[in-house]
Amino acid sequence: MAKIDKSTIKDFNSTRISKKFLCNAPFCAMRFSISGLVSPCCHSFGLNDCYPNRNIRQIWDGSIFKEYRITIRNGQLPNSCTYCESRLKSKEFSLIPIRQFDDFKVRRIGRNNLQTLQLAISNRCNLKCPMCNEMFSSQYDQSDTFDSNNIYDEAFINELYEYIPHLNELICLGGEPFLINEYYDIWDKIISVNPSCRISVVTNGTVLNDRIKRLLELGNFSINLSFETIVKETYEKIRVNANYDTVIPNMEYFAKVLRQQGKTLQIPACALKSNSKEIPDLVRFCNEKEYHLTILTTYRDIDVAMWSLSSDQLKELKDYYIQQTFTTHDWNSNDNVSNFKNFISTVDRWISDAEKKENFQNIFDLKTDKVTDLKNRLFSNMEKCLKETSLSEDDFGKKREYVFGKWKRIMDSLPEYFESNHLYKILLQVSPYIIVEYMLRCNSQTMKKTLEEGFYYGFAH
Repeated sequence: MAKIDKSTIKDFNSTRISKKFLCNAPFCAMRFSISGLVSPCCHSFGLNDCYPNRNIRQIWDGSIFKEYRITIRNGQLPNSCTYCESRLKSKEFSLIPIRQFDDFKVRRIGRNNLQTLQLAISNRCNLKCPMCNEMFSSQYDQSDTFDSNNIYDEAFINELYEYIPHLNELICLGGEPFLINEYYDIWDKIISVNPSCRISVVTNGTVLNDRIKRLLELGNFSINLSFETIVKETYEKIRVNANYDTVIPNMEYFAKVLRQQGKTLQIPACALKSNSKEIPDLVRFCNEKEYHLTILTTYRDIDVAMWSLSSDQLKELKDYYIQQTFTTHDWNSNDNVSNFKNFISTVDRWISDAEKKENFQNIFDLKTDKVTDLKNRLFSNMEKCLKETSLSEDDFGKKREYVFGKWKRIMDSLPEYFESNHLYKILLQVSPYIIVEYMLRCNSQTMKKTLEEGFYYGFAH
């Protein structure tokens, strides 16, 4: 388990209303990835169950979720929860995903029911954003990936029906959810039997038609519209294939409908190199329009992510951010500014990470004396996952040959010092299911960038 000192937990709990558990997620939530990996949330990277090898009920009552619950009952986080662990230790309390689950009521003793469900069941999308990849967007070249069938068919949707009457929240990710047909069947069922269930959709804002407008009237929808900058040229370089002049009216429509229902449009914005100087104006825009802004850290995109800038560049950005001033007029605008100030704290951590990267040869364990043993352990874990997720021996053989052949090609393309104790120690902290998922679903270039992130930054972003 992750070792977090009691004083840090006490300080964190002083900022929360819900203090029953350090994290409620394993007691109330499930997240399904495109490959069938199942965990309490999208930040759990080391401990996963697998669908359709086990059905939803077997997973909820199974050993993986029990392990999460036991560790958290003991007042700690599992080793797989490195994202929240790093933010706890750096005192970035307002940015910790644990907070997303604080509003759900959970029992200390007795059975807890599934209350919030996050689905990422298809990569169908109309955009090709540079911080994305072929796992999450069908616009990316799929040729250097293993051909995998869609596992979320009618049988999965039928299984979900058991849980829909008791759900408080459904979170739909993509791809672009408004282009994924399976979601419409689920939304219709929720509106029919549990209309008060909150349906949260993370959309790029490019798709809006009469069917969607009708759903917004009938269901309890929450819209999270991904949007990084008010500068048209930058926006269209980030959201490739999108039209700024189409998205802005769509954004205004979503905001108007939500406002009539007493809700606020949510704007999640990725922190990238290209929009780094434009984030303060995005804060002002959201304050003016009464949108709620969240600044997000992006993953596995070392070429475009803001956190991959040099320490000097990040220090310059921090100085620029500190000089910004904002006008606030209500809770929402104050919270947007507070989120921006908390983001500056995140930049502080990135500066520290960048300095480590710039001095990695003196910090990291670049010896190779344990590589054979560490690599064998990693490969053994990956093989077990491949066997467990394969449909037959023939399927396993093909996947095994594909995964380890790709692995060799990627490692051959990286600097020689990557083949070190350091890299394999990092990788052994990551769920082998996640590694296998990426090897099967992502092309070699994406995997190369992912390994670079892990090597230099430890997947903690």
